[in-house]
Amino acid sequence: MASVIKKKVTKAKPKKAVTKSNVTRRRVTREAVVEVLANSELTSRVAQAKALHISRKRLWELRREDPTIDEDALTLARELSIESMAAGFRRLRRIIEYGNDVAAVGAIKLLAQLRGELTDKHEFAGAGGGPIEVNVGGNLSDEDVRRIADAVSAGRSAA
Repeated sequence: MASVIKKKVTKAKPKKAVTKSNVTRRRVTREAVVEVLANSELTSRVAQAKALHISRKRLWELRREDPTIDEDALTLARELSIESMAAGFRRLRRIIEYGNDVAAVGAIKLLAQLRGELTDKHEFAGAGGGPIEVNVGGNLSDEDVRRIADAVSAGRSAA
C-alpha cells in the first residue's frame, strides 16, 4: 500500500504595489544631519545622503524644513577644525620636545610656514625700494624696431 501524502495548498498573497502611502520614511535626527554636513570627508550631497541612508531629495527637504541646520553644521565644522588644529600643534610640540633632531627641525619649519614667518616667495625692488626699471628697446633705432616687427609679422603670415 502506498501512502498518500496530502499537501496543503496555499494561495500566494498578492504583492502590494509600492505607493507613497505604504513607503515609510527613514527617521533621521537633526543632530545626525548636522554631524554629516559638518564632516569634511563627505564633500558631496550624494555622499552625505548615503551616510544618512536617505535620498538626496530627502536631505534637501530636511535642510529646507529647518534652515538653521546649515548654520549649525558650519559652526560644528569650525569647532572640529579648531580642535584638529590644536591637536596638530600639540603633536608638533611633542615632536620638538621629545623627537629626534630631524623631526624637530621639520616641525619647527612647518610651524614657521603656518605662521607666515617662512615663505618660498621672494620679492625684489629697484633703487630706493621702488620698481625695477626695465629697458626693452636697448640701443635699437626706430628702423631696427620696424624691421623686427616686419619679420615677426611675415613669420606669422607664413605659418
